[in-house]
Amino acid sequence: MVYSDMKICSKCKSELPETSFYKHKRTRDGLRQQCKSCTDNKSKEWAKNNPETVLELARKNYHRNKDKILERGKRYRKENPLSQERKDELKEYHKIWHAENKDRMAEYYRNYYLENREEINAYNAAWQKSTPERIEKRNRQGKRYRENNPEKVLAAQRSWNERNRDKKVAYVRNRRAREDGAEGFFTGDDWAEIKEKYDHRCIKCFLQEPEIKLTPDHVVPLFLGGTNWPSNIQPLCGKCNSSKGPKFIEFRPERLLNGATVNV
Repeated sequence: MVYSDMKICSKCKSELPETSFYKHKRTRDGLRQQCKSCTDNKSKEWAKNNPETVLELARKNYHRNKDKILERGKRYRKENPLSQERKDELKEYHKIWHAENKDRMAEYYRNYYLENREEINAYNAAWQKSTPERIEKRNRQGKRYRENNPEKVLAAQRSWNERNRDKKVAYVRNRRAREDGAEGFFTGDDWAEIKEKYDHRCIKCFLQEPEIKLTPDHVVPLFLGGTNWPSNIQPLCGKCNSSKGPKFIEFRPERLLNGATVNV
């Protein structure tokens, strides 16, 4: 196909070389009607007005071409290695960004795990099976350190537990739920949000922390088929949680609205 040397953009009306236009298979001259600059501006404006659609398209494209994208990135990094100065800059940037977007990243990782749980678990199991020496070495090193530094280990555990009480609670409950074969999990942030939602009060006796210590209660007990998702968690003090026992009792909305507990 023969192209003319110059072409007029239908948007900005500028007469430009044909190299200033993107190719298009369906047009008579094989070029788009708008110049590259106008086409790019139009695309940027659309992306700005449709961020969710852009994100979804990017996600689909990544899953569709995951191997190619990863290989291209690997090849590019090999051919264009970063200087140590640039690596340090990126490391600092990522550190700051993650610190400012903790909730966003926690939500992202939670959703990613739920969408790819089987694949992630299979990958982890395969990795552990393929690297037994590495895992054994790590376990030996950890065991040796704990044996040689019991006071440091104990102090570190106490310090972490004190600074991360909600995470500790979530960790213990999630472990028990897994042992019981229950579906779901909740994070320390989820537990903190639940307590904050009810003003850090037991929603049965209405006593407030720090007068009492709140504990996560499963509205539908696990042994009755309840899940370990945040939607099945309500905050009760230890005494009220014990008195409720393994019963299906909903305290959340009805108790807050009219003071009545509901047995389901």
